[in-house]
Amino acid sequence: MPFYSAAIPALLPLASGQYDSPAPAIEKGDLHCDVHILAAKKQLKARENIADTNPKLITDAELVAAERRFHRIQTAQFVDFASNQDAAAAAAAADDDDDDSIPPPRWAKTILDRLDVDKQHWQEKHDGIEVKFETLSRQLLQESQRSANRSVRRNKDPLVPVLRMEDGQVPPFFPATTEEFVTAPIQQLDALLQFYHLDPNGTREERRKRLRDPLGLTM
Repeated sequence: MPFYSAAIPALLPLASGQYDSPAPAIEKGDLHCDVHILAAKKQLKARENIADTNPKLITDAELVAAERRFHRIQTAQFVDFASNQDAAAAAAAADDDDDDSIPPPRWAKTILDRLDVDKQHWQEKHDGIEVKFETLSRQLLQESQRSANRSVRRNKDPLVPVLRMEDGQVPPFFPATTEEFVTAPIQQLDALLQFYHLDPNGTREERRKRLRDPLGLTM
Protein backbone atom coordinates (compact mmCIF):
# COMPACT_ATOMS: atom_id res chain seq x y z
CA MET A 1 0.00 0.00 0.00
CA PRO A 2 1.76 3.22 -1.17
CA PHE A 3 2.28 6.35 0.92
CA TYR A 4 3.61 9.75 -0.16
CA SER A 5 7.31 10.05 0.59
CA ALA A 6 7.24 13.87 0.63
CA ALA A 7 4.70 16.61 1.38
CA ILE A 8 3.03 18.54 -1.46
CA PRO A 9 1.56 21.80 -0.12
CA ALA A 10 -1.68 23.32 -1.37
CA LEU A 11 -1.59 26.30 -3.74
CA LEU A 12 -2.12 29.81 -2.44
CA PRO A 13 -5.54 31.31 -3.30
CA LEU A 14 -5.73 33.47 -6.42
CA ALA A 15 -4.79 37.08 -5.69
CA SER A 16 -8.01 38.20 -7.39
CA GLY A 17 -10.12 36.18 -4.95
CA GLN A 18 -11.64 34.16 -7.81
CA TYR A 19 -12.71 30.66 -6.75
CA ASP A 20 -10.55 27.93 -8.34
CA SER A 21 -11.70 24.63 -6.73
CA PRO A 22 -8.75 24.47 -4.30
CA ALA A 23 -7.10 21.06 -3.87
CA PRO A 24 -6.07 19.97 -0.34
CA ALA A 25 -2.45 19.75 0.81
CA ILE A 26 -0.73 16.37 0.90
CA GLU A 27 1.35 15.51 3.97
CA LYS A 28 4.34 13.19 4.01
CA GLY A 29 3.06 9.71 4.88
CA ASP A 30 -0.47 10.32 3.54
CA LEU A 31 -2.04 7.31 1.84
CA HIS A 32 -1.84 7.49 -1.96
CA CYS A 33 -5.31 7.96 -3.41
CA ASP A 34 -6.70 8.92 -6.83
CA VAL A 35 -8.59 11.70 -5.06
CA HIS A 36 -5.38 13.75 -4.84
CA ILE A 37 -4.76 13.58 -8.59
CA LEU A 38 -8.41 14.33 -9.40
CA ALA A 39 -8.47 17.33 -7.04
CA ALA A 40 -5.24 18.76 -8.52
CA LYS A 41 -6.56 18.24 -12.06
CA LYS A 42 -9.85 19.92 -11.16
CA GLN A 43 -8.02 22.96 -9.76
CA LEU A 44 -5.81 23.16 -12.87
CA LYS A 45 -8.87 23.00 -15.15
CA ALA A 46 -10.58 25.70 -13.06
CA ARG A 47 -7.58 28.01 -13.44
CA GLU A 48 -7.38 27.30 -17.17
CA ASN A 49 -11.08 28.20 -17.50
CA ILE A 50 -10.51 31.45 -15.62
CA ALA A 51 -7.56 32.27 -17.89
CA ASP A 52 -9.75 31.63 -20.94
CA THR A 53 -12.84 33.54 -19.80
CA ASN A 54 -11.36 36.40 -17.77
CA PRO A 55 -7.54 36.50 -17.87
CA LYS A 56 -7.45 39.59 -15.66
CA LEU A 57 -8.42 37.40 -12.70
CA ILE A 58 -5.33 35.13 -12.86
CA THR A 59 -1.61 35.59 -13.46
CA ASP A 60 0.64 33.41 -15.59
CA ALA A 61 2.53 32.39 -12.44
CA GLU A 62 -0.69 31.21 -10.76
CA LEU A 63 -1.58 29.10 -13.80
CA VAL A 64 1.93 27.62 -14.03
CA ALA A 65 1.87 26.80 -10.31
CA ALA A 66 -1.27 24.66 -10.81
CA GLU A 67 0.33 22.88 -13.79
CA ARG A 68 3.49 22.12 -11.82
CA ARG A 69 1.59 20.84 -8.78
CA PHE A 70 -0.53 18.52 -10.92
CA HIS A 71 2.60 17.15 -12.61
CA ARG A 72 4.32 16.74 -9.23
CA ILE A 73 1.44 14.66 -7.87
CA GLN A 74 1.35 12.55 -11.04
CA THR A 75 5.07 11.76 -10.72
CA ALA A 76 5.27 11.58 -6.91
CA GLN A 77 7.51 9.00 -5.22
CA PHE A 78 5.93 6.57 -2.78
CA VAL A 79 6.97 4.20 -0.02
CA ASP A 80 5.08 0.92 0.28
CA PHE A 81 4.38 -0.09 3.87
CA ALA A 82 3.08 -3.52 2.89
CA SER A 83 6.08 -4.23 0.67
CA ASN A 84 8.45 -3.24 3.46
CA GLN A 85 6.70 -5.64 5.80
CA ASP A 86 6.86 -8.43 3.24
CA ALA A 87 10.56 -7.80 2.72
CA ALA A 88 11.20 -7.91 6.46
CA ALA A 89 9.27 -11.16 6.78
CA ALA A 90 11.19 -12.66 3.84
CA ALA A 91 14.51 -11.67 5.39
CA ALA A 92 13.54 -13.23 8.71
CA ALA A 93 12.49 -16.41 6.93
CA ALA A 94 15.82 -16.59 5.10
CA ASP A 95 17.70 -16.40 8.42
CA ASP A 96 15.67 -19.22 9.92
CA ASP A 97 16.36 -22.55 8.15
CA ASP A 98 13.73 -24.30 10.26
CA ASP A 99 10.76 -22.06 9.28
CA ASP A 100 10.15 -20.85 5.72
CA SER A 101 6.75 -19.20 6.29
CA ILE A 102 6.97 -16.59 9.05
CA PRO A 103 3.73 -14.52 8.92
CA PRO A 104 3.83 -10.71 9.24
CA PRO A 105 3.23 -9.34 12.77
CA ARG A 106 -0.40 -9.16 13.89
CA TRP A 107 -0.14 -5.42 14.57
CA ALA A 108 0.99 -4.83 10.97
CA LYS A 109 -2.02 -6.69 9.57
CA THR A 110 -4.32 -4.72 11.89
CA ILE A 111 -2.92 -1.42 10.62
CA LEU A 112 -3.22 -2.45 6.98
CA ASP A 113 -6.80 -3.66 7.47
CA ARG A 114 -7.73 -0.39 9.13
CA LEU A 115 -6.11 1.62 6.34
CA ASP A 116 -8.13 -0.31 3.77
CA VAL A 117 -11.35 0.47 5.67
CA ASP A 118 -10.41 4.14 6.04
CA LYS A 119 -9.58 4.41 2.33
CA GLN A 120 -12.91 2.90 1.32
CA HIS A 121 -14.79 5.15 3.74
CA TRP A 122 -12.99 8.25 2.43
CA GLN A 123 -13.72 7.39 -1.18
CA GLU A 124 -17.41 6.89 -0.39
CA LYS A 125 -17.74 10.16 1.50
CA HIS A 126 -15.41 12.32 -0.58
CA ASP A 127 -17.83 13.30 -3.34
CA GLY A 128 -20.50 14.52 -0.94
CA ILE A 129 -18.02 16.43 1.22
CA GLU A 130 -16.40 18.03 -1.81
CA VAL A 131 -19.74 19.23 -3.17
CA LYS A 132 -20.74 20.75 0.19
CA PHE A 133 -17.34 22.42 0.62
CA GLU A 134 -17.39 23.83 -2.91
CA THR A 135 -20.93 25.15 -2.50
CA LEU A 136 -20.08 26.87 0.78
CA SER A 137 -16.89 28.35 -0.67
CA ARG A 138 -18.79 29.74 -3.65
CA GLN A 139 -21.48 31.20 -1.41
CA LEU A 140 -18.88 32.99 0.71
CA LEU A 141 -16.99 34.29 -2.31
CA GLN A 142 -20.19 35.39 -4.06
CA GLU A 143 -21.33 37.32 -0.99
CA SER A 144 -17.91 39.00 -0.65
CA GLN A 145 -18.16 40.11 -4.30
CA ARG A 146 -21.64 41.52 -3.79
CA SER A 147 -20.51 43.25 -0.61
CA ALA A 148 -17.65 44.92 -2.48
CA ASN A 149 -20.10 46.19 -5.10
CA ARG A 150 -22.48 47.48 -2.41
CA SER A 151 -19.66 49.69 -1.10
CA VAL A 152 -19.25 51.49 -4.44
CA ARG A 153 -20.21 55.15 -4.12
CA ARG A 154 -19.05 56.72 -7.41
CA ASN A 155 -20.14 55.90 -10.94
CA LYS A 156 -16.61 55.36 -12.19
CA ASP A 157 -15.46 53.12 -9.31
CA PRO A 158 -14.68 49.55 -10.49
CA LEU A 159 -17.14 46.73 -9.89
CA VAL A 160 -16.19 43.17 -8.88
CA PRO A 161 -17.56 40.44 -11.19
CA VAL A 162 -20.01 38.17 -9.33
CA LEU A 163 -19.71 34.42 -9.87
CA ARG A 164 -22.51 32.07 -10.88
CA MET A 165 -23.25 29.48 -8.19
CA GLU A 166 -23.54 26.30 -10.25
CA ASP A 167 -20.07 26.49 -11.84
CA GLY A 168 -18.18 29.36 -10.21
CA GLN A 169 -17.83 31.22 -13.53
CA VAL A 170 -18.13 34.98 -14.06
CA PRO A 171 -19.42 36.55 -17.28
CA PRO A 172 -16.73 38.14 -19.50
CA PHE A 173 -19.23 40.91 -20.33
CA PHE A 174 -19.69 41.99 -16.67
CA PRO A 175 -19.86 45.83 -16.47
CA ALA A 176 -16.59 47.38 -15.33
CA THR A 177 -18.23 50.29 -13.46
CA THR A 178 -21.65 51.43 -12.23
CA GLU A 179 -21.72 53.95 -15.05
CA GLU A 180 -21.22 51.17 -17.59
CA PHE A 181 -24.05 49.21 -15.96
CA VAL A 182 -26.45 52.17 -16.07
CA THR A 183 -25.68 52.87 -19.73
CA ALA A 184 -25.48 49.22 -20.82
CA PRO A 185 -27.49 48.39 -23.96
CA ILE A 186 -30.38 45.94 -23.73
CA GLN A 187 -28.28 43.23 -25.42
CA GLN A 188 -25.70 43.33 -22.61
CA LEU A 189 -28.40 43.37 -19.94
CA ASP A 190 -30.09 40.38 -21.58
CA ALA A 191 -26.77 38.52 -21.67
CA LEU A 192 -26.29 39.14 -17.94
CA LEU A 193 -29.85 38.09 -17.14
CA GLN A 194 -29.48 34.88 -19.10
CA PHE A 195 -26.07 34.16 -17.53
CA TYR A 196 -27.57 34.38 -14.03
CA HIS A 197 -30.81 32.60 -15.09
CA LEU A 198 -33.02 35.64 -14.57
CA ASP A 199 -36.09 36.75 -16.54
CA PRO A 200 -34.89 38.81 -19.56
CA ASN A 201 -38.27 40.44 -20.26
CA GLY A 202 -39.41 43.99 -19.56
CA THR A 203 -38.10 47.50 -20.17
CA ARG A 204 -34.43 48.38 -19.88
CA GLU A 205 -35.04 49.86 -16.41
CA GLU A 206 -36.90 46.71 -15.31
CA ARG A 207 -34.00 44.61 -16.56
CA ARG A 208 -31.49 46.72 -14.61
CA LYS A 209 -33.64 46.59 -11.48
CA ARG A 210 -33.78 42.79 -11.74
CA LEU A 211 -29.98 42.63 -11.84
CA ARG A 212 -29.16 45.07 -9.02
CA ASP A 213 -29.64 42.72 -6.07
CA PRO A 214 -27.86 39.67 -7.56
CA LEU A 215 -24.89 41.86 -8.49
CA GLY A 216 -24.88 43.82 -5.20
CA LEU A 217 -25.54 47.19 -6.87
CA THR A 218 -27.14 49.94 -4.82
CA MET A 219 -26.57 53.07 -6.93
